[in-house]
Formats: sequence, C-alpha cells, structure tokens
Amino acid sequence: MNFTVIFGIFMALLAAFFAQFGLVIQKKRVNTLEARFARTGIKKTYAADPIWLTAIFMNVVLAVICNSVANAQIGIALAVPVFNGGIVFLVIGLVLICGEKLTKLNLFAVFLLIAGLILTGCGEVSGTPTVAVFRENMVSFLIFMAALAVLGTAAFVVQKKSKKLMIIALGVLAGCFMTLNLLMGQIIPLAVEAAAAKEILWVFIFIALIIVFGGGGTVGNILCNQKAFKNGNAINYLPIVIAIQNILPVIVGVAVLQQSVGRIWCFYPGLLLIIAGAALLSKMQADAA
Repeated sequence: MNFTVIFGIFMALLAAFFAQFGLVIQKKRVNTLEARFARTGIKKTYAADPIWLTAIFMNVVLAVICNSVANAQIGIALAVPVFNGGIVFLVIGLVLICGEKLTKLNLFAVFLLIAGLILTGCGEVSGTPTVAVFRENMVSFLIFMAALAVLGTAAFVVQKKSKKLMIIALGVLAGCFMTLNLLMGQIIPLAVEAAAAKEILWVFIFIALIIVFGGGGTVGNILCNQKAFKNGNAINYLPIVIAIQNILPVIVGVAVLQQSVGRIWCFYPGLLLIIAGAALLSKMQADAA
C-alpha cells in the first residue's frame, strides 16, 4: 500500500471523525446549555457559545475539506465506505461523551447501518456530471426536487403534530436538508464548467441554486439537529439522517446526473441494509416515546 492510499484513507477517517464528533459535541453542548438556561432563567442563542460554534465548524467545514482531499487521493469508491464507516466514531462519542446507553438491539442496528454503508460505497457509483447532462435531465431534476419538497414538508408537519414521531420526522427532515447540501456540492463543478464555457446564464442559475438550497440545507440541518438533541437520544435520530443523506443523493446521481453503478450486487443490498438499520432504530425511538 503506497503513501497516497494511506494518506487518502487517513483523510477519509479524519473527515468522519470531524463529522461525527462535531455532532456528538453539538448534542452534549445543547443539553448542557438547555440545563443552564432552565437553572438561571437566562436564555441565549447557541451561536454565542464558542464550543457549539466549534462543533458546527468541525461538522460543516473541516469534514468537507478532509473528505474532498480523500476523494482526490483515493477516489470516491474507497473514500466513501471509509468515511461512512466513521459512524463508529458517532457511537463511541455518544456513549463516552453523552452517556447514552446501547442495547444489543441498538448495536445490531448500528452494525446493519455500517455494513450497508460500506457495501453501498463499494458499489462504485461513477460518472462525472456535465452541464449538457444536467440540461438533458432538467425534467428529472425538477421532479426529484418536487418529491424532496413533499417528503420534507410531510416530515415538518409530522414533527409539529406528533410528539411520539417527532424524532423520526426530524431525522427525515434533516436528511432532506443534507440531501440538498450534497446535491449542491455536485452542482458546484457544473458552475465551474459553465463559467469556463462562458455560459453566463447557466453560471447564474447554478450559483443561485447553490446559495439558496445549499445555504438553506445547512441552516435547516442545524436547526433540526438542535431540536432533536433537545427532545430525544441522538443514537436514534442521527442514523435516520445518515440513511436519508446516503440514499437520496445516490438516487439523484443515478436518475438525474446519469451516474452509473459498477457493482449492482454490492450497491443495492447495501441500500437495503441501510434502510433496515435505520427503520429498526426508528421503531425503537417510537416505542420508547
């Protein structure tokens, strides 16, 4: 194994560490701050807390940078399963830092998720989206965005109306917001391509999409995280987010951006394991509510 591969794997693991531990620290800090607010009667915005801001920086900025470097070094076929396997950091952090308890059923569900994420990553989804491909599939893109809006709206309504299903719905909603982020990340190269070809109209269209949906996805995801952390166990919420943000971007990549799956026998069983693990944790949360 040469240095490039070792370095790429290290960066993918580092990206997973920043992404997962950033969420763990957010969970811990939200609980601490809410207890302080209840005790003192003085409520401040989370953005005034440096520890919470550091956690957001880890999750939003450092993880993205490290993952980009990993993709450049070893390619998405290897970087993705290594990064997604980093859910182990999430479980370790929730147990050691947040004091959450894991049952045997919890561990089995997490095992299903890890196995599914690794299999999906090894499915070798390939293909570089282009402006021409995007233009040819505009109708598919609009249909996907409409379906995402319907799913997100339904989840928003459910988390408002049902206390029992709040954590599940918040997980789905946060996953929809993260899907917007990941999709806009795929559109960034299209904006660069359009700029190089001096297609000014498409440059403006892509930049508008990135700002509106990328920015909205980031803010929405953060808000969902904080509400979920205040109202339930992160070990039951975050796997749902992880499942949604892994499945939906792949659907849009294959159906809209015309990327191909190299190992169908590996990829689709992986998706089924992700759904099974997330559904198991979701049911446990609903039963406990």
